[in-house]
Amino acid sequence: MGTHFWGFETQGVVPDIVVFWQTDWKCISVGSSGNDTRNRGVLQKWNGIFQHVRRESGFLARLAWRYSMWYRKKKLQQNALQVGSGWIAALTELQQRFPVIGDVARLGPVPRLDLVLSCESRAPAPQQASYVVNRLREEGILAGTDGPHHKCDQAASPLIFSERDAGIFCQTLETILREDAAQV
Repeated sequence: MGTHFWGFETQGVVPDIVVFWQTDWKCISVGSSGNDTRNRGVLQKWNGIFQHVRRESGFLARLAWRYSMWYRKKKLQQNALQVGSGWIAALTELQQRFPVIGDVARLGPVPRLDLVLSCESRAPAPQQASYVVNRLREEGILAGTDGPHHKCDQAASPLIFSERDAGIFCQTLETILREDAAQV
């Protein structure tokens, strides 16, 4: 994303409940909530999920704060904006040359390609999406399909992603899109 630290900020909202986790195989989760009466029923309903967060909230809050400071110190938000903007521009350029790419998502932590049979009808292209994702995996790039028709390809990028990495991804994707099985 790069323009905002939290995804919800792009929508101009301040949530009453924020739940996030840091997954380094320890599966440490952090949760917080406002004291808004609208949330009390939700928190009571999901008591089992939030129970461990309340018990360890001091430790987890400190851990979350340290991670956010590390992100800021390493300037990962600025890196995401710079690299992400170039990456989206390159994917948009590929969209102009390959009609199977119906849309390139421009917001979120990972780029999303909407693969379609026709740009006019926006009919999903799940076979092409599956082919592209599997070929990307064969080339060592982690990707997956998403959406109700499995027509969206997502590239799972690490938090620290360089312009060189984005270039390798786009070059590999272009090669795969030229293959017959990826054509519409």
